[in-house]
Amino acid sequence: MPAQEAVISVDGAYFNPAGLTFLDEGLHIGGNWQAAFQKRYSTTTFAAFAMGARNGGKTEKEFVGNTAAPVIPSIDLAYVSGRWAFSGHVGVIGGGGSAEYNDGLGTFEGMIAAQAAQAIPLGITNYDADIYLKGTSFYVGTQINAAYKVTDYLSLALGLRNVIALNNYDGYLHDIKMNGAVAAADMDLDVMQSAMGFAPILGVDFKYGKWNVAARYEFAAKLNFKNDTKTNTTGMAAYDDKVESRNDFPSLLAIGVGYSLLPQLRLYGSYHLYGDKQANQEGREDLLGRNCMEGIAGIEYDVNDKLTLSTGVQYCTLDFGDNYAYINDMSFTTNSTSVGIGGKYQISDRVAVEAAYFTSFFDKVNQAATATLPWSTEYYRTSNVLSAGVKLAF
Repeated sequence: MPAQEAVISVDGAYFNPAGLTFLDEGLHIGGNWQAAFQKRYSTTTFAAFAMGARNGGKTEKEFVGNTAAPVIPSIDLAYVSGRWAFSGHVGVIGGGGSAEYNDGLGTFEGMIAAQAAQAIPLGITNYDADIYLKGTSFYVGTQINAAYKVTDYLSLALGLRNVIALNNYDGYLHDIKMNGAVAAADMDLDVMQSAMGFAPILGVDFKYGKWNVAARYEFAAKLNFKNDTKTNTTGMAAYDDKVESRNDFPSLLAIGVGYSLLPQLRLYGSYHLYGDKQANQEGREDLLGRNCMEGIAGIEYDVNDKLTLSTGVQYCTLDFGDNYAYINDMSFTTNSTSVGIGGKYQISDRVAVEAAYFTSFFDKVNQAATATLPWSTEYYRTSNVLSAGVKLAF
């Protein structure tokens, strides 16, 4: 059930810190495991691809990135005493896996194909190359919060998140040949990029009768990445050792509303606004048309005293600027609609177990060729997530 902003549970250590003051007094612990699987498809069309020894004369080629993150853990803690609630969260808040391209990317092969096309007057009729890329990204957030119930209906929270970000790129272009003869030296890349930043978090929760309204604002975390490069013979200076670059974790405004339509039936809605255009990304943020927005709705239904079922839908809308200038085949997403289903079983007053499934349907987008980029690319993704969790109360 993805609309979590107005839910009162230990998950609020991340989603709704202010709402934790409305939990029963004592210690609450939540552990969660997710397994995420994605495929990223970029289909590049370039006339010169017909010269590729492995392309069968075709000008269109699909490049597939397989992402598997079978273990994405997180933990939530909350201690409630009187009007106070203290909480913490540790988990992956971005990235979370590796994307492996066994045939490389259209951008990489496009550079070789373009060189072959320029050499046609010299008698070049075909090219070949062994191309590979694996990209890994993890953003780990460690968060602490304190909340105070100002009145019986109103609670305020203040928190701080530490973000540790790690990106790794490992790839190569080997055996580059023109007309079967070695044409250029191999190119290799192995670089780890790391950064750390902090983000204050403000929260508020108003609970009255059947209604609960909550909001939180996460400030942007300044992330200054520094390269630790083992190998870079690509000629791309951005990946040289010790080179630094900014790529901030954006701010987030999250608002949620919950309503108990019946004692056993609860409705939820959430809205997210990300500060992507205000985050420093070395100027790339200027290519965005506007900030990313998400609308989310969800339902929880208590089948009986033990079993709760839930479902929800999330719509994410973005604007990547003219001709989708912000995205490229190394990093892209598109507008998406996601659906989740889940269930919770209350084993006892102190122990509950949960399980869920979440899938996303992404729009296909086409990036046309330009004067500086002579090939066009269609982008598409798939995503499926399984999860299981346990909640303990003492």
